[in-house]
Amino acid sequence: MNSSAVSNNLIAQYQRLSNHFQQQTEVLTTVDELADALCCTRRNVNLVLEKMSAQDWLVWVPSRGRGKKSRLSLLAKESHLTVQLAIQTANNGQLEDAFGMLNSGSEKTALFDYLKTQLGFQGHKNQTLRIPYPRSIAQLNPAAAARITEIHMIQQIMDCLVRFDDATKDIVPHLAHSWRSNNEGTQWTFFLRPGICFHHGRPLIADDVKATLEHLRDYSGPYQYLYRHINQVTCRTSYCVEVGLAQKDNLFLHLLSNQTSVIQPHELMHQHNFYKNPIGTGPFKVGNSNDFQLELIANDEYFQQRPLLDRVEILLFTDEAAALEGTSDIYFANTSHNHYLSMQRNSNLEVGYQYLLFNVENTNSPIQDLRIRRCIRSMVDGQAMVDELGDERASAAQRLLPEWEDDTQKLMFQVRPRMPMRLPKPLKLYTYATHIVDAQWIQKNLAGFDIEVELKVLEYHLFEDPNNWLDADLVLSGEALNTNIEMALYEWFATQRSLRHCMGPVQRNCIDEKIASALALPSTYLRMQAFRKMDIHLQQELILLPLYHHQQQMHYGDRVQGLQLNCLGWVDFKNIWFDDGR
Repeated sequence: MNSSAVSNNLIAQYQRLSNHFQQQTEVLTTVDELADALCCTRRNVNLVLEKMSAQDWLVWVPSRGRGKKSRLSLLAKESHLTVQLAIQTANNGQLEDAFGMLNSGSEKTALFDYLKTQLGFQGHKNQTLRIPYPRSIAQLNPAAAARITEIHMIQQIMDCLVRFDDATKDIVPHLAHSWRSNNEGTQWTFFLRPGICFHHGRPLIADDVKATLEHLRDYSGPYQYLYRHINQVTCRTSYCVEVGLAQKDNLFLHLLSNQTSVIQPHELMHQHNFYKNPIGTGPFKVGNSNDFQLELIANDEYFQQRPLLDRVEILLFTDEAAALEGTSDIYFANTSHNHYLSMQRNSNLEVGYQYLLFNVENTNSPIQDLRIRRCIRSMVDGQAMVDELGDERASAAQRLLPEWEDDTQKLMFQVRPRMPMRLPKPLKLYTYATHIVDAQWIQKNLAGFDIEVELKVLEYHLFEDPNNWLDADLVLSGEALNTNIEMALYEWFATQRSLRHCMGPVQRNCIDEKIASALALPSTYLRMQAFRKMDIHLQQELILLPLYHHQQQMHYGDRVQGLQLNCLGWVDFKNIWFDDGR
């Protein structure tokens, strides 16, 4: 960030002057009086006044003749100096400290306005990319992270034993350079690459793999189900680890390539606030992490290729409008809110969909009546939502995967079912901020059929726990799947907390049996067919109603290179670089 450096000492000296003259703006004084006020020599008085004058804080008009008083005009307001010091602190990357200096809303607005001028690519010797982002980022805990932004950041910081290759669709070596299994697929041995270090300098060893996998198995989080069959993890040497499974899992290597399976340092992972500033082996290490920023610093010792950028700073604004007011080289936002439509655009049709769940778990809900679910299913039309709301809503959804849309019969009703009764009270629809517009559309649409809906919008950290909406009748959410589709489908059906809660006990048991059968199938084709049938089953049972497929979008300037929008709607930061010749 470009701002003339001002020392804390100079600001403190100006405040001494202002206090000495009781905040008067025009005074007559002498050099001796100023030396006393500033606690310095007569010679230093002139140096200090020159520095303050260069900042336009004051005007000093010395009088000729010994003993005559000179005119001093104090121009700077204390709030201005505080903001200037905050800007300098922000220039040093300490945003939390910078905002901590400010008391009034106007001061904080001034700092935000300055930050908006500092977005995009900065620097020549040290290349930094500053990206605006319209919300806070939660702790980066791989065993709990459910939102795509947190998952993406984890992937920039940490590594898995193996990696899914998007091009070949194969599992390839990563932290482990080789592996083997017994014929039954219940005993796996992994050999770690020597010389890989965590960000704090310690080499990666088998103990880290053991601690990570045991933690994932024992941690009571959304993904625990995936690791339930891990019986024993044994370190044979510092670079050799064995994993014993209770039963064969044809997707075990895929699981180990999943973002939940990133390897963590065994001596740190259970420390308080570790996931606020996590340590991994990945291409970036965490610098400042607070309510105002997430700073990622290039890992010079990364065992693959070092990132092309030195630093990525994600500046966390209060909302999307604020995040888009400044000029940046990259925006991760949809076109309807983006003021920079002349920029180049990269977009993906998100794999997954936005959906409405019927909370069958709520035994007191009228949703228990299949006839009512059928009626609401016929009244909420995803195509009408896409046509009316537009923006990132790319196409109506009938299936979880876009490629499943054409080869399956749509669940349509030739004649709209009639409500079997008039509902005695409004249906409660729970969602979070991302889906407010969709929720209001559903509310208005159902009102046209005399079905009253009460909206309940929760903070995401509350929404992700079904215990916070046990009285829900309807739940509105969305799902984005990663490029390892087979693993993503397994994870979706087995761990998606909102979906599994709303299924109710009967359908949960049914889906779990179908998952177990799918994992035992010998080929990807057969397992994908099994997952496809699960998707159809949940719709036939009217557990969920697909709404639309989401369009991920990114806007960028001419000089940004190395961009490839990934399945999470982000870009792998290590590949970004800037063509300074443009």
